[in-house]
Amino acid sequence: MATTKISGWQKLGRLYRKELRDLRLESMVVLGLILLWNLFLYYKASTATWPPGTHLVFSLMMLVITGFLPLIESFKIWRDEWKNNTVYLLFSLPVNGQQVVLAKLLAVLTQFILLSLAALLATGALFKATVLNADFVMINNEIWRLIRQYRLILAIIAVNGVLELVNFVLLAFLGTLLGQSVRKFSGWVTGTFFLVGMYVAGKLATWLAIVLNYLPWPATNIRLPLNFRDLSIYSTSSGDISIYAGTVALLLVTGLLFIATVLFYNRRVEL
Repeated sequence: MATTKISGWQKLGRLYRKELRDLRLESMVVLGLILLWNLFLYYKASTATWPPGTHLVFSLMMLVITGFLPLIESFKIWRDEWKNNTVYLLFSLPVNGQQVVLAKLLAVLTQFILLSLAALLATGALFKATVLNADFVMINNEIWRLIRQYRLILAIIAVNGVLELVNFVLLAFLGTLLGQSVRKFSGWVTGTFFLVGMYVAGKLATWLAIVLNYLPWPATNIRLPLNFRDLSIYSTSSGDISIYAGTVALLLVTGLLFIATVLFYNRRVEL
């Protein structure tokens, strides 16, 4: 009887769906909080007990929760493998380190993106429900005009933001794997590695951006400071870093962190 060969992409897809299922409970809790919080804010806005616009500011605060979620999940997603003794099953699966790390990474990013979009949509719905129709149309048109006008910088901010988040998650992955491999003082090892890794990754990204800046990048009129911990956007004036050099440098750091995480998973993790 012939056996069906499963491709690498199919294995990755199955691992990815499994990781999403494991994150389902936390996702539903946060989604419920977003809904209940915005319903409460709608009530407060309809009773006019707060100054105008206050409810919208409080609505956007849900983005703080969705922003902290990757911090929690990046460490938890690996610790749960040891806590639930599923790490033995994970190591026995016919998959490689790239597929395992990528599946967990994509699951954390998917959860963050979907819940952040849900928070923004809830704020948008609250805005539409509580602002006069004429004002809503005017503000909505102005927002879309600004998006079209600054689409380049917004796109680069989005790309750099995702890369920064990926680096953050990968450092948490690597720190957790390192902590589990030493057993004693696991939490201290994980936390120390993560903080030191964030500093080293930032310095490396900045150094790479300076080196790459010698290449003939296209000119841009975007002028923001040289600081990878700020929006990772750079200008091309004298003494500054090209916006493109900064993005490529950040991408290189992301690649290095991914390779390091996969190599450690494949060769150094001991049960």
